[in-house]
Amino acid sequence: MHRTQLIIEDWQYEYLRDLSDEKGKSISEIVREMISSFIEEEISGSALSDICGIGEDEEGSGKDHNKLLYNKVDDD
Repeated sequence: MHRTQLIIEDWQYEYLRDLSDEKGKSISEIVREMISSFIEEEISGSALSDICGIGEDEEGSGKDHNKLLYNKVDDD
């Protein structure tokens, strides 16, 4: 783990402190969970994730990658 320092607004700190008390977790743990959740959401929303499992699609083929990644249709 890396140690870092953040400057946050008073209202953000108060929210995190209240959430920390409610969940019985440290503010650091809550912030790490929020960051992990944000990163997972960003990754799962990427265009590359759209082609996951394309090999399992009986109607899809390797030619479909441009459509899925770039919303382009190949001219054959």
